[in-house]
Amino acid sequence: MRKLPFRALVTVFGGVLALSACAATDEGNDDVVTVATSANYAPFTMVETSGDLTGYAIDIAEEMGERMGATVKFEKVDYKSLLQGVTTGRYDMSDGSVVFTEERAKQLDYTHPVASSGSVAMIRSADKAKITGLDSSLAGVRIGAVDGSVQQQWALANKADLGYSDLVAYAGPSQAILDLKNGRIDAIVYDTINALYYAQKNPADGVAPVGDSVNPSIVAATTKKGNTDLLDRVNKALTEMYSDGTIGSLQEEWFGQALPTPTSLDAADPFPLAPTKSDR
Repeated sequence: MRKLPFRALVTVFGGVLALSACAATDEGNDDVVTVATSANYAPFTMVETSGDLTGYAIDIAEEMGERMGATVKFEKVDYKSLLQGVTTGRYDMSDGSVVFTEERAKQLDYTHPVASSGSVAMIRSADKAKITGLDSSLAGVRIGAVDGSVQQQWALANKADLGYSDLVAYAGPSQAILDLKNGRIDAIVYDTINALYYAQKNPADGVAPVGDSVNPSIVAATTKKGNTDLLDRVNKALTEMYSDGTIGSLQEEWFGQALPTPTSLDAADPFPLAPTKSDR
């Protein structure tokens, strides 16, 4: 499997990003948009040793806010609470790390895409001879996935083909990786980009993705269902950022290359690479 070169970053801690509501303050016309983030999903969102948020989705949100003339306020929560909080309106938006599904789209509105990814098996490197990917080599083993994630849903839907003995739900990937390293589970159904990033930044941990990436998926931000004012403003900013090469250039910075990134949620795979500023 081809590995992507990633920007060197610090160790990930837990959390979530929030883009706040588009309400004017009493002092003027400054909007505040609350963006929810897990801060536990490198390289999309993470926490530096200084305590500051960083990552691709963080940079996307900050650039969106600047183009919208809004102040972005981030809120850190676990992944499942992130989606629930946007659904109820506690947070105005999620960060741009949420995989699109038809089921989620019944409860949330998705912005224009900001990337695409897939799902892959993350295992202990020593087990590569017996676990070959997201396939029947998982028969009889205990696996894990982040609770509420597309990877968890995919594993549940494909249990008969995979044959695993148990699927453990985790609040975030760091807990799942710790259990994998300690032998409490034998594989994680993990986002492909995140798995590649983690393995390259933490080679001493002895864990790595294996096998083909499956379940290609569009990645975007989300807003509360029916908040068309905010959604339109965000999509306008994202359209500009895609067209002028900002999105592609941020992908180069964080992932080492531009990623396949469709311009709409209903685009057919394979997706085109996002244009970069050097393409202009």
